[in-house]
Formats: sequence, C-alpha cells, structure tokens
Amino acid sequence: MYQNHSCLYPNTTRTGRDYDKGLCRNHREFFRDKNESEIIGEIRNIIAFSRKKKIQKIVFSWEGLFDRHQYARIIYKATAGYEDIDPQIIVYLRHQDHWLESAWKQWFANKKNFRDFDHFIDTYKIKWDESLARWSDVFGRDRISVHPYEPVQLDDGLISHFLKLMGINYRENFWNEVENQDLNPGFQEDVIEILRLNRDFYPDGDNSPLQNFLSRHLPDDYKKKPFEKYSLLSPEKRIEILNRYEPMNRSIAQMFLNRADGRLFYEPMPSDDEPWVHPEGMTVEKLVPVFSSILYSMDTKKEKPVTVLIQKKVKAMVDYWFWRLTKRNIFCIFSRK
Repeated sequence: MYQNHSCLYPNTTRTGRDYDKGLCRNHREFFRDKNESEIIGEIRNIIAFSRKKKIQKIVFSWEGLFDRHQYARIIYKATAGYEDIDPQIIVYLRHQDHWLESAWKQWFANKKNFRDFDHFIDTYKIKWDESLARWSDVFGRDRISVHPYEPVQLDDGLISHFLKLMGINYRENFWNEVENQDLNPGFQEDVIEILRLNRDFYPDGDNSPLQNFLSRHLPDDYKKKPFEKYSLLSPEKRIEILNRYEPMNRSIAQMFLNRADGRLFYEPMPSDDEPWVHPEGMTVEKLVPVFSSILYSMDTKKEKPVTVLIQKKVKAMVDYWFWRLTKRNIFCIFSRK
C-alpha cells in the first residue's frame, strides 16, 4: 500500500528491516512478546524505514491495545522527540450486546474462569470509558478518534471507512485479493459450543489452531457473516445489557463525538417481543453433521485426519465419543497437532 498511498502496515514478523514485505495480520505478537525497550527500538526503526521510503503514514493495530493501557505510555515514548510525528488513536466501539457475544466466541469461551455464556455475561465488566480516559491522559483527547461500529454509521463499510480516515478512497482504487491463512473466523452457536467444550486442550487460552481448522473445513452454513446477529441473547437480556451501559455510552458520545444528545449508537433498541429461541446446547443430532462435514472436507482435500485428531486409535476414540454422547456427555475430539 505504501507505494501508491504512502501508508505502511509494517510486517513486524520479518527479520532484517523488510517491514514492507509479506503479510501481517495484526501486531499482537509485536507488542505482547517484546519488552518496553524492544518495542520502542523497533518502532523507531520502522519510523526510520518509513522516512527512507518517504512513507507518510504508519498503522499499528491490535484489539488488545485498547484495554492494555501500559502500551499507551510505551508508544508515546517511542514517538516522542519527533517533531513531524503526530500519533492518532482510532477506536471502533461496538454495541455491548454484540461485543459480548463476539468476545465470548473469540476469546472467553476458552477461559475456565467462566462456567458458561450466562456466567460471562453477568460477571464481565466493559470499561471503555476507563480505557479512553487512560489513552487520553497520555496522548490528549484531541488525538483520540472514536467511531461506532455499526453499519448505519460506517458509510460504505468498515474497510472503506477506515481507509477514508487514512486519506484513501477505497472505491477509486484497485485492490489485490490475497489469501490469509491466519483467519479470525466467526461461527454459529453450535461451533462456538464445540470450541468451549475443547478448552481443556488449550490451557493457554489460544485455540486459534482449532478455529482455523474448523473455518477451513466447515461449510459456510456454520459460519457467521459480517454484522450478522447472534441468537445467544434473548431480547430481554439485550435490553438489560444496553441499559446497563447507556450512561457510559452517553458520556463517550458527548466527550468524544461532540453529540449533545448523547447517542453513541443509532441502531434501535431490541423489542422485548422479538421471537427468540433459547439455544438448546450440543446434541448428538447436531454434532454428527459437524463431524461428518469435517471428515468429508478433509477427504476431498486429501488431508489426513491425524494432523488434528489424536494420532492412532482414531476408531477407538470415535467409538468412545459416540458412547459418551448417548449418555448426553460430550467427548472432546480435537487436540493439538
């Protein structure tokens, strides 16, 4: 992107100084796996690289940055002393009910400190106002740009909206489509339950290999489309959640979007009489098609089941799996390679 738009998304996984080579999904490892001095030094190397290439904009992104306030001070120290550097913090905020559902699927279903989704919803506290205050304390409120993450407020979509902030017109340019092997898949509720039931195999809480495997082998019927709403929460529970966070949303809208009416989100509140069916949980009838789809996909793609399933004794494990299911218990069929 930097050749045509003077904008660099640095590939911090590269050795040497080839920050413009290859693909980089996000900068989680860059921040998480380095100490403060290493991060500061690398950011300054990227700045030097960008100056050499005459690049005007550098973009770092990772969802974890927002609520890990220590990185605000580190980034500030890395960019301090450059008179021509103007850090800007861009934040997208989502409806809390949608965010909680998405966060459960992506991160918290793997955590053993939450018994189930209901326990997570009732105990987890969203503190976006505190995070915004911490980043504002370091960079100043005028450098914090807040944008509601909902279709009605994202013009021509999220990508187009973000590129517009970078001074790039998405529709007026041609973009190469690349295959990204490091996916961030969204799944329907049955697959989310499979991920939760397999969390004992991922003691570090990172089940990305399993997520990527399921995304690769399950048909689209099991996957969530962008902006598609989950059905994990009843309308009553959604209303309760949104009312709980309404004071915080109003404060953010007034302080960071200059909206006197205090409306952060424009999507209407759910109606308490909307039809909704409580998820029934995992059953034999629902799990067998999932397992069959995986095996069929691996067979057509000529992949060996032993790359994901426990090597050897596959037949014995499957026999045991069906025996446990008939007792209404679930046997975790996936493991690390």
